[in-house]
Formats: sequence, structure tokens, C-alpha cells
Amino acid sequence: MSIHYRKSGKKKWEVKYRNHSHKQLSKSFMTKREAEIFERKVLTELSQNIWSNPSDANIPLEEIWIQWLTSKTELKVKTRTDYESLWNIHIKSKLAKMSLKTLTTRVIQQWVAGAKAEGFSPYRRNKALVLLSTVLDFAVDMSLIPRNPARGSSGKIINASNRKSLNKRPTTALTANELINLAEHCGEYKPLVLTLGLCGLRWAEAIGLQVRDVDLKSNLLTIQRSLSEVNGIFHETTTKTSNTRVLPIPELLSGYLQGWCNEKNPQDLVFTNSSGNPISISNFRNRIYKPAIKMAKVPSVTIHDLRHTTASIAISMGASVMGVRTMLGHASTKMTLDTYTHLFPEDLRLVSNSINKAITNADVRRKFAEKESNDKKRIEIDKVRITTRANVSGPCRDRTDDPQIKSLWEEGESTTE
Repeated sequence: MSIHYRKSGKKKWEVKYRNHSHKQLSKSFMTKREAEIFERKVLTELSQNIWSNPSDANIPLEEIWIQWLTSKTELKVKTRTDYESLWNIHIKSKLAKMSLKTLTTRVIQQWVAGAKAEGFSPYRRNKALVLLSTVLDFAVDMSLIPRNPARGSSGKIINASNRKSLNKRPTTALTANELINLAEHCGEYKPLVLTLGLCGLRWAEAIGLQVRDVDLKSNLLTIQRSLSEVNGIFHETTTKTSNTRVLPIPELLSGYLQGWCNEKNPQDLVFTNSSGNPISISNFRNRIYKPAIKMAKVPSVTIHDLRHTTASIAISMGASVMGVRTMLGHASTKMTLDTYTHLFPEDLRLVSNSINKAITNADVRRKFAEKESNDKKRIEIDKVRITTRANVSGPCRDRTDDPQIKSLWEEGESTTE
């Protein structure tokens, strides 16, 4: 990096430097002082890895969006479709043509406020905000801008406090009897509802089950794929966490699954519609599930709430947090606790009872009783000492003739020693 003086031109002081890609760049100034200030600024930004080419800031956001989406080759079809929907509905018309340079934090805050005024739900608004922030993070990683305007000085996405304060719909669960009653009213799809409510599968995991995943000899169910529906077309993908889990099949469910697996090939789907095709969630919800809810007269729970039913039943029977996490296929124990902490109130009571039991143990009680007795005796001795010494005249010595006091005194001396 260097500063050169040019004899020609109005701006005679030129700063030459190289970016992280070793490409040589230059900028000219009227005075040497301006050139030196710019040189120090560039050196600092390069050393802190926050430098960006000013000309890159003129790139429109839409171009960065295309580059980012193209780079995400591992996205599932449903996830990619959701991203495209968020972009087209919430971001494209307002921000796509804006350059990175003009896309400031104030502009983004105004965009969020505008989306709220237009009546978009908090859930959709915040998903769009997270997507925008992710695209701008990509621009930072590509050294196109020095910082992400969708993030505050703390590094958190702006309006993060509003996002956290969103009221989530409370989890709703059925009792075991209510679940069985609901399943009975779902007719031939009773095994599907029981699988969702007793094994905790996600909808896409349940309709993606193949005959080879059901081991009726060992009563085990292998969850290793999902069947996602996007615009009426089904796509086979991995599970949500991309992990495989093996679950025990309850005896109540085992016989029903046997009937759905008979006379099928290993790679055939276990649950299908009357035509032998994958089950559409919208058709199932409207034609089977909602009418069954009314006929069974059970609380109005969603299909996804059947996963909560699994957790509720398991926890009520003493299942651990790790057990529930494994059954539901959560990515972390934190997710399980965040969702189902309210179902573990008895745990605190059990801890309290255990502590009480420990401290009321016979040996502990004896030690506490001995200590309490000694404490009372010392208090009594101290009172006697104060009284007798207050009446003593002349040299400091014991002049009392009361044998009872003398015995207490001697006992106290031996105890304190």
C-alpha cells in the first residue's frame, strides 16, 4: 500500500492498495492529508477483515439474493419453496432494486413497520426479516459490505425483542382415552392417527413410512425419511434433523400396522389414500380429521398436536427428557425443554421430597438433635457465668458456694475445651 504524487489531474494524491484477493485498487484525493486518512482507514479495515470495495455497495439486493439462493444446493424442496415465497411476497417489491449502499438499518426498520401496517402476520414478517438478514450475512461474507444493516450493534437481528415476545400458540394435547376415541372416528385411518399420537412422528415422516421400516417381529419402527408435499407434488427427503431414529411400536398399534403392511412390497408406502397414492394433508384434514374431531367430541387439536399428545402421555408415565427428545427426534434437549417444561411440574416436587427424605434420615436427625442440645446447654452456662461474675468482688476467682452452679460451670469448662 502506498501514496503517490501525480503531476497531472486535479486529484494529485493517489492511494494504491490491494484487497483480500490481491487485486490492485486505487483512489485519488485533492490533498495528501485526505490520502493519508484514507490509507489508515483501509489498512485498519483490511487488518480487521471488515473491508469492502465501495463499488460493490452499488450491487442491487436482488443480485445478492440470486447468488445466495444458487449457493444453497443442499436446501430441501419445501424449504426452498418457502424462501422463494417469502422473497416474492414480502421483500421483492420493496427492497429488491435497492443497492446494498442504500439499504440501511433505518430503511429495513421502515420496511418491517410497513409490513405490519399491511396486515401481514407477525410470524410471516419475522420469517421474512430473518431471510433478509441471512442474505445480507452472505453479502458480508463475500466482502461486499462491511456490516449487516439488519443486525444491530449487538449482532442480533433488529426487532429481536419483538420476535421473542410473540405469543406462541400453547401446546395442546389429548389424553390417551381421547386419542383412542378420535382414532376410532377416523375410520380406516385409525392406525395413522395412532401412529402420530403414540409414536410422535411428524406428518411427513408418517406418510413417508415404508413397509421395510416396520419390523413387527421386534416391534420397532425406523424413521429415516420424510415425504414433503409442495404444490401437490410429493418429494422424498431426509427427516427434519436429517437423523434416523428407531422407536418401539406400542402393542395397541402393532396389529393395525400388520394389516396395512400385508401384501405390499418392502419399498411400498405403509399409509396411502384409496388410490394407493401418498396422503395429502389438506385432504386428510378436511375430509377425515376435522369431522372426526367433532364426532368424537374431543378438544380441537391440530394434526401436529398429536406429537404433543405423545410427549404428554410419555411424560405422565415417567419418561425422561432424553427419552422424549429421542422419541420426537428433536435436534437438542433444549428444544424439548423449551416445548414441554410445563409438563414436568412433578419433577420439582420429587426433588423437594427427596431432599426432605435425606434430611429426615435417622442418623441426620440424631446429629441435629445432639447439636441443638449442646447449644441450649452452652446458653444456660453463659447466663450463669454472667450472673456470678457480676457479683464477684476482689480477685477474679470463683466464690460461689452453690454446688449446682459449680457442677454446671465445671461441665461447661470441659465442653468448651
